[in-house]
Amino acid sequence: MDLLQLLWHVDHALGTLSRQMLARLGVTSPQRVALRALLREPDTTAAGLAGMLRVDRSSVTGILQRLEEGNMIERESDADDGRKQRIRVTAKGRRVDALQHGTVEAAMARTLARMQPSQVQTVTQFLLAFTTELDHERDVLSSLGRVP
Repeated sequence: MDLLQLLWHVDHALGTLSRQMLARLGVTSPQRVALRALLREPDTTAAGLAGMLRVDRSSVTGILQRLEEGNMIERESDADDGRKQRIRVTAKGRRVDALQHGTVEAAMARTLARMQPSQVQTVTQFLLAFTTELDHERDVLSSLGRVP
């Protein structure tokens, strides 16, 4: 299996487990990652969360809506700037965060436990470089328009 096929397999496995997490735990993998980030940085904003997760703010908007609908977070206006909303994890969100099995993070933790730090560093460097190149190609496509 070549590297690109392996990455597609990883993408498919992440999506499959994320859908199972939603059905059984009430939260997708991206939503759970957002919850965990919000617990590390209490009272953050949507823009702050987007920065922590390295995604566009528009991606965070949908995640936050679903977490709020699931009563896992609550938002309130910033005391200093009413245009901003501070996000807090609720008791239900904390219970979801406390789950230890059946999650992407559990699989990641087991995988990392079997690897040497130098291997993790190499994979991390590759993923960062590949993500940069994917972003570049996205920008190229944006400038091209539709192919006839």
